Amino acid sequence: MVLFGKFCTKLLFYLSGLQVSWVRRAGDKMQLLSFGHHVYSTDQRYELLFKDPNDWQLRISYLNERDGGHYECQVSTHPPIAFTVYLAIIDEIVIKY
Repeated sequence: MVLFGKFCTKLLFYLSGLQVSWVRRAGDKMQLLSFGHHVYSTDQRYELLFKDPNDWQLRISYLNERDGGHYECQVSTHPPIAFTVYLAIIDEIVIKY
């Protein structure tokens, strides 16, 4: 599982009443993952976590190689504010009990 959000939270510290979205970028294509408090992806592994006052986090469960790439937190200002994170999948971790 990976959790994005700490950097986006810092961008939002002084902003209130604005919409936040998470998107995934792949070349020229963008996939909307969330907008406001709603997740728009059909992939059940994506989850949006919100903690007052402005902590917007994207959680991805059960990571695999295809999840690697650029993810972007966007704030609905004019012009828009965005913070991009690159997720690199390095190796599968196996925990044995």
